[in-house]
Amino acid sequence: MIRRLVLAALTACLILALTPDSAEAGRKVRLMYEPPQAAPALSTAVNVTFVDAREEKKGGKEPNLIAQERNNMGMPSGIHSGKQGTMDPPTLLPSWGVDVLKAAGYDARVGEDASLPTVQLTLRSLWGDGMPVMGVVRHKFWLHVDVAVLPAGGGEPTWTSTFAGDGGTTTVMMRFDDPFETGFVRAFDQAAKGFLAAIATDAFQAALPGGDLEAAATASSEQGVQKDASGERKVGSTGVTAEDLPKGFEGWDPEVYGWGGKDMPAGFVFGGVGIGLIIGGDQLARDTALNDVQRVASLPAVFSTLNSLNHLPYTDPDPGAGPIAKGVAGELMFQFGIHMTVPSLGATIPTLIAAGTGNDIQTVKAVMGIASMPSFLVPGITMLNRFRLFPPEFSKLQNQTEDAYLHLGAGIFNLAIGLVDVVVGGVTGVVGILYAADVIKASPTERGLMPVVGGRGGRLKNAEARMLILPFAAPTDDGGGTVGIVGIF
Repeated sequence: MIRRLVLAALTACLILALTPDSAEAGRKVRLMYEPPQAAPALSTAVNVTFVDAREEKKGGKEPNLIAQERNNMGMPSGIHSGKQGTMDPPTLLPSWGVDVLKAAGYDARVGEDASLPTVQLTLRSLWGDGMPVMGVVRHKFWLHVDVAVLPAGGGEPTWTSTFAGDGGTTTVMMRFDDPFETGFVRAFDQAAKGFLAAIATDAFQAALPGGDLEAAATASSEQGVQKDASGERKVGSTGVTAEDLPKGFEGWDPEVYGWGGKDMPAGFVFGGVGIGLIIGGDQLARDTALNDVQRVASLPAVFSTLNSLNHLPYTDPDPGAGPIAKGVAGELMFQFGIHMTVPSLGATIPTLIAAGTGNDIQTVKAVMGIASMPSFLVPGITMLNRFRLFPPEFSKLQNQTEDAYLHLGAGIFNLAIGLVDVVVGGVTGVVGILYAADVIKASPTERGLMPVVGGRGGRLKNAEARMLILPFAAPTDDGGGTVGIVGIF
């Protein structure tokens, strides 16, 4: 019976791993940019034209293919533009160029009027990639566009340059917006600032004189969080009213619903998956230890994996592919289950209660942050405490008494997950306390818990978080060795 349950759990987890994280394979997103403020007055009429020169497999063959996202096994599925009728790259890029030029005071329009000078945009790359790393999805973006100024009537370009935006590296943590949408917004924003700065140079002005150089300089240097007339951080509005609230959400604060509260129940789904991974991983590991590795005669019926590594076989003598696959799969399933379950449920339930009882966005974000602290600290401390099982196995490698190579990767993952959870728990708890003390004004237009710390703070922006974790191994003076991880968050 246990073997059947283990096989069913393992099959379910493999199906989950092989399924894209999105509910739709090849889904669509809104490809957007946040236009810079147009100059007070426009002069010097100019055409904007577009050439699509992307790689064939990255949008050159399918103009609306702009990114890929991968599931936990690294299998990609396409991301396409055009959701909700929004623009595709061949339409969006000329529009973006027009808005950038208008911010610099030019009377720009899309077209091919031979009597006007032309700014030609050649899109070299527009691509995004999302990859799960230890339960957290990280995203990268690329935007490269060549800009050329051509005189009226055509001819050779009189000025050329290339502008790029990478959108930063986003670690998605407690956000409700789409990371691909916001990542591309940041990439366009970076490229726009470089373009605007170039417009104010003597070389560009020699090729296309005119515009408003002061407005261009202001738009290119625009940084920091938006502030209102009193100098306070701008809160903004999602535009949701009480009349917009659907059935079942009548008692909610409209701004909380618009902020992303309607998506909170997804936390129960992740929590349920986490529970399945814990149960399936624990039973698979126990079955492997008792029936394949056979280093022990008995183990507790449940949660034996929390205090035992007997399911991870040594590699000499060769145990065969089966025990290795089962032991490592059970270990990783158990680790990710611990990592997912408590944060998902522990943060979702209190936040839903706060939102469902009609509290405002300030209170809801405070509850979310404060509840997230123990929700991350509990599994983090649990994993760090469990790491004590691995050093004795590492010492067997150092003393060459056993080939415990399978324990090395598993131990580093265990330690990394514990450290990440502790750090995230501390950060979210501090942010929640700052919201509760009104030190930070909670904005409904900032789509997650974390306040925007860079960019203009608009609805289409999100904060950039960077995480780098690297394993290391080094010999010690006594002939032993040290293993661990080093990184930044």
